[in-house]
Amino acid sequence: MIPDFPESLSYSYTGEDFIEALNQAFTPYLTHPLGIFLHYKMMDVHSFQSVVDDIDSSESPGSVVIRPSEDIEVEHGVFHNHQPVRLYQRVDLLGGVPHAYFKVQTMGNVFRVPQQNMELHTNYQLTFHVPLEGETAGLVSSGEQQELGYTVSGQEPVTAIQRQYSLIMQSERSRSGLDWAAGG
Repeated sequence: MIPDFPESLSYSYTGEDFIEALNQAFTPYLTHPLGIFLHYKMMDVHSFQSVVDDIDSSESPGSVVIRPSEDIEVEHGVFHNHQPVRLYQRVDLLGGVPHAYFKVQTMGNVFRVPQQNMELHTNYQLTFHVPLEGETAGLVSSGEQQELGYTVSGQEPVTAIQRQYSLIMQSERSRSGLDWAAGG
């Protein structure tokens, strides 16, 4: 549906560089509304792993960490991520492997898009599991995000947006989807 979008799109990144890598990979498609939509959805997927990459090895179940606010420049404006609070709640045994279970809540975020005289105020929550052992240790194995946002644009009425999504790592031993038996 996006003109000239490749059947297979890949990119690579290290650490915090995923925003730059996504911007480069999606630049040819950011003139199309669906290209813009897909670009920001990929940022959402990366947000899980960026939280995991920030976890200190000294944290243990019961630890609560409040991170400082951060302004993140993205393609169409600046996203103010306001003091994320992370709870390392417990360790679950999933498929015989211990997984850390985390909850993250960030209230009072603002995405400012100056070119459109628009702001999106959001609150979001993440929950996710991270294997503590094995070949996928340190990678998000499953997670969910819920977000409530309010769009403020000039003199127009405030628009409320609520969304949620989930993800699960796919592997030879773990499949999820509409037709997992067919590899979907």
